[in-house]
Amino acid sequence: MAENADGLGNHCSLSFGEENGTRVFLWCSPRTVSTALSKCLSFIEGMEVWSEPFVFCFAASKELQAATGQDAPMELEGNEAIFAKATELMREKTKSNVITERIVFSNVKPRLESSKSKHVFVKDMCFALNEKTRRYLPNGFRHTFLIRTPERTLHSFRKAYYDHCMLLGLLSGKAADERTYDLLENCKLMDSGYHIKNVYDFWKYVREEIEPDPIVIDTDDLLNNPREILQKYCELVGLPFSESLLQWDPSIDICKTWKQCGDDQIIQMQSFYGRAMRSSCFMPPTKPVPRDKLTPDVIKGIDETMKYFEEMYQHRLKV
Repeated sequence: MAENADGLGNHCSLSFGEENGTRVFLWCSPRTVSTALSKCLSFIEGMEVWSEPFVFCFAASKELQAATGQDAPMELEGNEAIFAKATELMREKTKSNVITERIVFSNVKPRLESSKSKHVFVKDMCFALNEKTRRYLPNGFRHTFLIRTPERTLHSFRKAYYDHCMLLGLLSGKAADERTYDLLENCKLMDSGYHIKNVYDFWKYVREEIEPDPIVIDTDDLLNNPREILQKYCELVGLPFSESLLQWDPSIDICKTWKQCGDDQIIQMQSFYGRAMRSSCFMPPTKPVPRDKLTPDVIKGIDETMKYFEEMYQHRLKV
């Protein structure tokens, strides 16, 4: 299979479908119902689900930078002491049994490429990627995208991240007051693109370097029309669709089978994943919070990123 300058395989040269198996990335920003979609697709026979392998490499580097002023290297070999510290920090942050080998960027590609499962579905966040880390994308994977309006995602992410950090006692001063907490100032994972421009930038990269028209799903379309959107998505990426995907077991047991940075990571981060892990179907979206009820940091993020969402929205999957 031919590779481009970043070492990325051209997935268009592969045959995707139920007979050959599938290899699919779903790229998104936080709070797009991506965890519920991952749970839904987990019930496809032969499916292996990965939860944010690049995100937790990125988060480890951020935690290390904040604690020591040092960026995490891309390779584990020769940097074992540095990654031991990063592992310690990530275990504190997640309250999970984080495994060192799983928070190293260069390890993601060979781990994914070595999977023997019939179907592999990877949910990940675009803010974990940049020009330096894109080289670790695995070959043979289709890249698809999930978007949602910034009004919904930023308000929801702010609440989830604040609640998680407060639960762990990680906030103090103004940051510990929900009224004065600020996404840009107090969230280590946030940047000026508010996660949404990261999705846009990677979408543009995929269009230019990998495939000209990658699949884009809008979350509210999925919630309003789950049968139609799911059936079309599965058809396009080569996953088998059945009516059983519209109603699934509310138990969290299947989430425990996902590939994570720590085997109990998703279970420990209830503020982020709890509701989705206990879901059993897609429900219609609730009414968005009125603008005058949103906090100033969220309003700023909406105004900065709406144009990126709107452009991608024009390319969304329609049924």
